[in-house]
Amino acid sequence: MTNTSVTLFLIAIDFILISAAQLLGWWLRFGYNIFSVPYPSYISLSAYLAIIPLLSLFWIFSQSIMGAYRLPAVTKISMAVAPLLKAAGISVLLISAASFVLRNHSYSRLALAYSSVLAILFIMAARTIFIFFQRFCLRWNMFVTSVVLAGDRDSMNCVEDKLKSNPWVAIAARATENSERENELIETAFKTHSKDVLVCYPHFDWPKIRNIIEQCVPAGINVRVISDYLSFDTGTLSLVMMDGIPVLHFSYGLLEKWNRTLKRGLDIILAVILSAVAAPFAAIISLLIVLDSPGPAFFTQRRTGRGGKKFKMLKFRSMRAGSEKMLNDLHARNNATFPIFKIIDDPRITGMGRFLRRYYLDELPQLWNVIKGDMSLVGPRPLPEYEEEKLAPEQKKRYIVPPGITGLWQVTPSAHLSAKDMFTLDMRYIERWSITADLAIILRTLPLIISRQGK
Repeated sequence: MTNTSVTLFLIAIDFILISAAQLLGWWLRFGYNIFSVPYPSYISLSAYLAIIPLLSLFWIFSQSIMGAYRLPAVTKISMAVAPLLKAAGISVLLISAASFVLRNHSYSRLALAYSSVLAILFIMAARTIFIFFQRFCLRWNMFVTSVVLAGDRDSMNCVEDKLKSNPWVAIAARATENSERENELIETAFKTHSKDVLVCYPHFDWPKIRNIIEQCVPAGINVRVISDYLSFDTGTLSLVMMDGIPVLHFSYGLLEKWNRTLKRGLDIILAVILSAVAAPFAAIISLLIVLDSPGPAFFTQRRTGRGGKKFKMLKFRSMRAGSEKMLNDLHARNNATFPIFKIIDDPRITGMGRFLRRYYLDELPQLWNVIKGDMSLVGPRPLPEYEEEKLAPEQKKRYIVPPGITGLWQVTPSAHLSAKDMFTLDMRYIERWSITADLAIILRTLPLIISRQGK
């Protein structure tokens, strides 16, 4: 039972269940009218059939980016349900907003409510059944892959320790270097009913690996090679062919030209849309800031962007005017770890500023920085110059990508992250970037704003 097969199976089941919930929601509203709620006009089933696949795929996409398909091999029901509920909340919120915007071509919002509740119940029930099925299979040793380890003793010990957390892989036997004579490995695999041999050698010992491959593959036994050369946790690893020569290619996906263009396109589209929606609110916020305390509505500060380029970051003012001059007097009250400076109850913050920070509204003007190209919606947070100049050389690698309004460490659940943790998460984002990761971080930021878990 591989992770890929499990994920595809769950996606297929979820698609069927969500589609069924949409149909049943329509029937409860217009066919049976369960609560006898009058409706101004009858909406035909064909109108729903046209959008059910899109709604189902959007719901599944939300579940994917909230981690519903990235669970441990065997999990608790509560762990499986949590990302489903988060994804359901986001899906219902965005679909309801779209329904409101398109109200002239509207689909019944009551039918949407019915189908949303049914979809949550259906998927939660399916996950519960699936988890109990997994436990049943493990109890009777069903779908468990039996493997034989072959290679260096220390390397096998390391691999065995890592595989202990995966109950779907059982190590049937070990074959060390000293015991590898002709056909002995094949006999061990057949005797233990193993279809796979995991080869563990440090530094990619090709002559020994080739010997094992020549023994096992003709006998119908799969050979999988584990090597230190393939264990880098840096960037993306791919196998490419150059004139018939297999070459291992390491890269940061975000540095590829096409990926940078894709990310920039997403930034512009979303930033323009959000700016248009936020414009009336921004005008009101500007007026309230000026009325709350003396000083301008906006605050600008020099920050460091991609490639070390300096730019002026724009924010709504959340502190008293001239607060930067008080910085030296407040260093003793710093609650963050070096080189980050942060005070939990900063006396410089105004009453309006606390409200803005609680909902991340002070960051709204940075959409202009995104449109200009100084920043991205998602990326490492740009640091003030007095913090940036204290960074270690390895921490300045974060400047190979544009800084962002939100980022990985902002949406990582933790009571308190140290500066080291923040920089580690920034580098993990850069090394493992994907467009879906950006969308996931954006959507995971929404619950933080709604739940008032701001700064």
